[in-house]
Amino acid sequence: MVEVGAVVHEHATVAAGCRVSTGCVIGPWVRLGARCTLSYNVALTHCTVGTDCVFHHGVSVGQDGACDLRMPMNSHNPTLTHAAMCSGVAP
Repeated sequence: MVEVGAVVHEHATVAAGCRVSTGCVIGPWVRLGARCTLSYNVALTHCTVGTDCVFHHGVSVGQDGACDLRMPMNSHNPTLTHAAMCSGVAP
């Protein structure tokens, strides 16, 4: 579900079961895995995100280029808390 006020770029892929809240920006070349939750004002660009990830408000990922967050599909279910930043080139 993409809420009113969220922006999803035409070259982004959002899998089934995701929730993208108001104020979120999903930029170009983002691949968002199944059942991810983005709280308000999350910004993602040029990154791949695995399944069951949770991004709290204000998180920015991939703003500096490529970033790869392919999380394992197991019980780890990663969470990035508010105002966290992850940027840089993927290995």
